Amino acid sequence: MFNIKHKLYYYSMITYSIEEIKDYILKNNIKENKVLKEKFNILNDKNNIKKVKKVKKGIHYHNDIIINIMNKITDSTFENMKEEMIQHLKNIEWNETTIPLIETIFSISSKNCFYSNLFALLYKDIIEFHPLFNDIMINNTKTIFNFIDDLMFDEDNYDLWCDEQKRIIDEQSLCIFYMNLYKIDLLNEEYIHSIIQNLIKKMKYTKKNENINYEIVNILFKMYEIDNTLNHSSIKFLNELKKQDGINNKILFKIMDIFDMFTM
Repeated sequence: MFNIKHKLYYYSMITYSIEEIKDYILKNNIKENKVLKEKFNILNDKNNIKKVKKVKKGIHYHNDIIINIMNKITDSTFENMKEEMIQHLKNIEWNETTIPLIETIFSISSKNCFYSNLFALLYKDIIEFHPLFNDIMINNTKTIFNFIDDLMFDEDNYDLWCDEQKRIIDEQSLCIFYMNLYKIDLLNEEYIHSIIQNLIKKMKYTKKNENINYEIVNILFKMYEIDNTLNHSSIKFLNELKKQDGINNKILFKIMDIFDMFTM
């Protein structure tokens, strides 16, 4: 049989989880118990700290935070999100485990066509955190539209057609991203010229290639739409396309749209 000392010892050993305390507070409508509220907050803070410590051990923690920040970037949130990104990157120890984060950042930045100018500004502010930020930017200029020879444009194969359209849109976004990097002097004109020339070289003048030729001219249009101050031979080349096979009226109208930008 318990005596008083035993009972006190027994009750002092009982522990409750945060969930049980929450449930008790709700059932008993406890609102103004300052002592209980203070103890609960302490327990809750400790629990959150433990969770954060566990998550911080892996790359997934950094990856989730970075994606969350970048997904929130808009005209009105840019400055705050940029500051959050910079502060987070300062706390990252770059090694084999965290290096893939750089590719994630570049991929998200280069595929967001709508806020491409903002992501270019963000990239300029974070490029000094690791040399690979610059390397991946330069290396990707050489691979634009490399998959073009594999395009089928088979509208009867819906899944394939959708996949190809997505890849084309990603390439368009990448080119627009590079134009915005050029506008803020992170890339020089030489790189933009090389991208344009590489795109033009991928055009083939056959009836079969009309769809591909249109996509290339459309990408050029979107690039010039960002900055039409470039002075190079590709404009003259576009004028000569009127005489080529594989250039239909749809392409010619898009070329005329490009010429209109340069005559404004």
